[in-house]
Amino acid sequence: MSIDNSYNFVEHVKKNKIITEGYAFPEQSMIFYNKDTFFIRTKFKFRVIQTNDRTQFVMDNFDPSGRSEKAKGINPGVWYEGWADVAIATSTQMINLTV
Repeated sequence: MSIDNSYNFVEHVKKNKIITEGYAFPEQSMIFYNKDTFFIRTKFKFRVIQTNDRTQFVMDNFDPSGRSEKAKGINPGVWYEGWADVAIATSTQMINLTV
């Protein structure tokens, strides 16, 4: 994702008054290295409290391309959960992470 798309998504969130709450539960036993980056498998849980357009809630549905899935929509107040591989980064070159 480019920086321009990130800024456009932020504007989309502001315009559509998207408010969410949620949690992330990183699984410390699931740290792995792939293509020069460390990742940690993370379970997430979230719900949408408010949105004007529930079919364009996430980045995958925002400004969709021909390869995007059709937007199914998010139901406000419903808890959703899933798993994601989150990149681990640091602002320093001094990192000592053992896999």
